[in-house]
Amino acid sequence: MNTQTQEALQNLFNYQDGVLTWKNPRGRVSTDTPAGTVSSNGYRIIKIDGKVYLAHRLVFLIHHGFMPEYIDHIDGNRLNNRIENLREATKTQNGSNMKLRSDNKTGFKGVTFHKTNKRYHAQLKVNGTNKHVGYFDTVELANDALVKARNELHGEFANHG
Repeated sequence: MNTQTQEALQNLFNYQDGVLTWKNPRGRVSTDTPAGTVSSNGYRIIKIDGKVYLAHRLVFLIHHGFMPEYIDHIDGNRLNNRIENLREATKTQNGSNMKLRSDNKTGFKGVTFHKTNKRYHAQLKVNGTNKHVGYFDTVELANDALVKARNELHGEFANHG
């Protein structure tokens, strides 16, 4: 079966509030059981005919009839697969919507402390390239400059942390 078609997926799944459930029993899985499991990287994955799919990609295909190269979770929550939370994106746009990294030391996305000049360095990625925004005396000033730059450069995909 070609599982990459909207019709095939609509025959396999029910959709409600971002959750795909099986329409028919599959082995030990009963009807209306949420499909798939959560992977180690935090995405729900679903196995169909021996092939693994990301649930958010299946939800998008069921609703829109096509599968874009990248799909962005607007709120950054990899398990929120409500169709209202999914949008087509480019690789750059998807990356722009990333949250603050857990190993960040300043508490602000894109801000690092430059030991040599004892100032805060603000930078962000634009089309895969680091863009220097400036050096600032305080972490707050560096963040303010980044918020402005992100809004201008990333638009609706800007994520400030």
